[in-house]
Amino acid sequence: MSDDTRASGTAAIGIALVLFGSASMAMVPTFAKLALDSGTSLLTVITIRGVIGAAIMGGLLVVLGNGFQAPRGVLLLCLLSGLCYTAMSYGLIGAVAYIPVSLMLLIFFIHPIIVALVHHYRGETTLTLSKVALIVAVFAGLGFALGPDLSTLNPFGIALAILAAVSVTGMIFLNARAQREAGSTLITFYMTLVTLVIFGPATTASGAWVFPATSIGWAGLAGTGLGLGFGLLAYFAAFRFIGPVRTSVISTVEPLFGILFAVAVLGEALGPWQWIGVVVVITALVLFEMPQREN
Repeated sequence: MSDDTRASGTAAIGIALVLFGSASMAMVPTFAKLALDSGTSLLTVITIRGVIGAAIMGGLLVVLGNGFQAPRGVLLLCLLSGLCYTAMSYGLIGAVAYIPVSLMLLIFFIHPIIVALVHHYRGETTLTLSKVALIVAVFAGLGFALGPDLSTLNPFGIALAILAAVSVTGMIFLNARAQREAGSTLITFYMTLVTLVIFGPATTASGAWVFPATSIGWAGLAGTGLGLGFGLLAYFAAFRFIGPVRTSVISTVEPLFGILFAVAVLGEALGPWQWIGVVVVITALVLFEMPQREN
């Protein structure tokens, strides 16, 4: 097998992982809506999804025989990553109380641009003019696909969305650093555990444990945890194959998966401009991935 063939196969694995992770996480909002519509509380959804996510990672560690031991430096990185994930969750959830979800998502997905720029200035990847143009095209396509409502520009809501974008950027860099010494499953387990330790007591202290009243609600609650658990695992595992920059840029398909999933499950409809946005994003990502390069 030639080096080019091996590199192509490695890239294909990484792309498949990030697409699977993005599709899994894209289902989370729709599943969460099903759970919330059946009467459960928001804190219950957040906490239970953490329980399921941690259980998935822990189960995989046991099955694979990897154990739960990690170097102290990795545990510190996981703690910081978990705090970033907590801040991201708070930012995403809090933002939608003040600004439309579409606007929140558009702001949140600024983070691939931040990741790419930081890696460029560190000398860890090279951003050519064409790559920059394609990343901008992806972002513009998201704007059309999401169709953000700009009539409600609450400064606090925008600040929370920016907090989420900055926090997920920090989480990406911390996880990439931790993967130099540990596997992605172990890292994601401890990162998820940190958020569970924070949200679990908060849910209990506020008396917010409210569970779904219907079987559809329970399915939504379970789907939220499963989508998040497998989504995070696949997303961070992709770092080893294609690097954080390509992973974060390709992950911009997540809102598209979310839109299509909402169409299929919730019966929502897309307008012409949204379909144009979907085509622009997919086309730009395909062109972005065509050159062979190292991150």
